[in-house]
Amino acid sequence: MSINRIILAGRLGADPIVRQAGESKVCNVGLATSEKRKNGEEVTTWHNLVFWGPAAEIMQKYAQKGTLMYVEGKQQSRSYTGSDGVKKHTTENVVTSFEFLAGYKKPHTGGRDFRDDEPVETSYDFSKNGEFN
Repeated sequence: MSINRIILAGRLGADPIVRQAGESKVCNVGLATSEKRKNGEEVTTWHNLVFWGPAAEIMQKYAQKGTLMYVEGKQQSRSYTGSDGVKKHTTENVVTSFEFLAGYKKPHTGGRDFRDDEPVETSYDFSKNGEFN
């Protein structure tokens, strides 16, 4: 038996980048998590997140640099050949469900942050066949 599951909560380090990948959209963005060590030093770790299909579209619509998010998914490693012809390796976290916690935008507000009392869908689960649940 093996388990491959990640659970993270942190802030986006940049606006999400969404591009077309074959028949689907894909979104790549970095998520920062921080923790305080016993000596009081704060250490930040950056996590590469990947959102596919409808999840990528939701990220493009609502997320922005600084958005506080809770994400669940799985970690995967892959190799690819860079534009310089050199083989590269990367580790990514493929997100299957997520929730916007703070700092996200709502389309009808012109991109501004909105009040906490304004209703909006903030939780998404794509863990079953990439479909919205």
